[in-house]
Amino acid sequence: MEKKVKFNYEDLLKDYEHSIENKLRGFRQSFEMLDLWVPDEDHEKSILNLIESVQISGIQKFSIALNDNILEKIDIEALHKTLSLFVNLEFVDSDNGMEIKILGIL
Repeated sequence: MEKKVKFNYEDLLKDYEHSIENKLRGFRQSFEMLDLWVPDEDHEKSILNLIESVQISGIQKFSIALNDNILEKIDIEALHKTLSLFVNLEFVDSDNGMEIKILGIL
């Protein structure tokens, strides 16, 4: 049975910023698979890059939680359209935002 992996996008951004500011060398994300991921100011690009980084590590099914703060800054329809070119996915409402469930590569 494949382990379910769930990322909180805002927490990943905070962790990345904290690591850059506080570690001179060898800073890492909480998850090794994210060593390739560099957040972008454009959250839509950043989320696509996050998905690609996770998939490169071999994980094909996972989810990304987006809180309302992040959702206010992105165009959900455009994000869905872009992501659906690369992955099978579904968007699910959650208590404090939305969850993107990545179901596999196209």
